[in-house]
Amino acid sequence: MTALQTLRARTGAETFTVREVHAEMVTAGSAYAKATAFKTMQRMKEEPVRRPFVRLERVGREGFRLVGADLSNLSTSCDPESLHQDFRHPS
Repeated sequence: MTALQTLRARTGAETFTVREVHAEMVTAGSAYAKATAFKTMQRMKEEPVRRPFVRLERVGREGFRLVGADLSNLSTSCDPESLHQDFRHPS
């Protein structure tokens, strides 16, 4: 969520690619692989059932945008691991 907030604030864009989000995560010190960022963003297309209640939709071939969410109201103090857990599906 922090990567999306930072990208939106810096660029003013509403649509984000996995590459952009992952690059922002790496800049912020994340060790998550690009594939993990992609899978998490794919899962965020589903109806959210846990915090943060954020949903993405596909835009074109590479882009994603937030659906009905205001990034300025999201907490940036969330633990990245807990966010990852929230979107992981049981095996």
